[in-house]
Amino acid sequence: MDNNRLRYLLARYRDSACSSDELAELNDWFHALNYGSKSFELWVEEAGGDKQIAESLFSNFQHKIKSERKVISMRNALIGVAASVLIVMTIGVLILKKQAIKSPQLAHLKSQNKIMPGKNKAYLTLADGSKIVLDDASKGKLATQAGITITKKANGLIVYSNQHIANTQTGQHNLYNTIETPRGGQYQVQLPDGSSVLLNAGSKLRYPLRFGDKERLVELTGEAYFEVAHNKRLPFKVHTGDQEVKVLGTHFNINGYNDDPGVLTTLVEGSVMLSKLSSGGSVLLSPGQQGSLLKNQQQISVKQVNVKQVLAWKNGYFIFDNQDITTVMKMLSRWYDVDIEYKVVDKTERFGGSFSRYSNISDILSSLQIVGKVRFKIENHKIIVSE
Repeated sequence: MDNNRLRYLLARYRDSACSSDELAELNDWFHALNYGSKSFELWVEEAGGDKQIAESLFSNFQHKIKSERKVISMRNALIGVAASVLIVMTIGVLILKKQAIKSPQLAHLKSQNKIMPGKNKAYLTLADGSKIVLDDASKGKLATQAGITITKKANGLIVYSNQHIANTQTGQHNLYNTIETPRGGQYQVQLPDGSSVLLNAGSKLRYPLRFGDKERLVELTGEAYFEVAHNKRLPFKVHTGDQEVKVLGTHFNINGYNDDPGVLTTLVEGSVMLSKLSSGGSVLLSPGQQGSLLKNQQQISVKQVNVKQVLAWKNGYFIFDNQDITTVMKMLSRWYDVDIEYKVVDKTERFGGSFSRYSNISDILSSLQIVGKVRFKIENHKIIVSE
């Protein structure tokens, strides 16, 4: 986005005249900005300096909050507030650390906070039962099993190098590895067939060292984004609970935590076949569609979704879109490795907004407090939610 367009959008924003499309464009710019770069610093200088930006946006933010708090539906309220939450709570923190929201309640949240965002963290369990703490392991060769070398790259990626050694030993297909991320962790692994899997926090993937002659089958608990290497001879299958995903080579996301009501599968490109294992019923997804299999549901339902929102986690963001407080806090709990306790709370209230996954959790909680009726208290590694 050039400087003239950005100045125009910011002027429209300060005057509360932005359309929803213009707000989306402004948010997209912020997501893509390169904070700390010379071009970004130049824009700040040309726009009048960081103090003027922060003060203008903060004033507009406060105006919007006062007018929007009366709206019960947070989805509608945050159409007008999302950009201000995003820009004020993040640009205001990054650019102008001296500029703070003057609220004793929010300052109290910050002073209590000792909770850190997640990072690359996982455990790899080998076929012999030995366990490797991947975030502590040095780069280079980690192990060799059944002629396959496991290597940790400089960027942390775990790679299985298949030397295409003939399988002459009975039972080699029964040798499995498991990679597991705790709360507050994520990790990426490249499987022996070249497929790439990024696991979200609190997830587990079980896979064979060598895939069979008829299929490539893995088992997932939690959430993961798959980029499957194409092989028309060997379909790639993912079992999550009572669901099977079958592909030849494509990109998709599966969200299937045990404490969630069901499994959500979102297709990014290509095509996938979803099947309910206990009944055999199946559906075919097209790009942009999401299949939903609830635990008490007999059939898989399909709907069109916002793929950008579904994949926000892998791109380093939370995007809340008309979600209740329990859903929001569950996502924060997994990533920040924090326990949640609820007092008396209206769990029907809906929230929206976009935040970096590497934000200080106090900034996210502060934003939720400002636009909603919820209140938060941090005690050690627990967040207490009340009204």
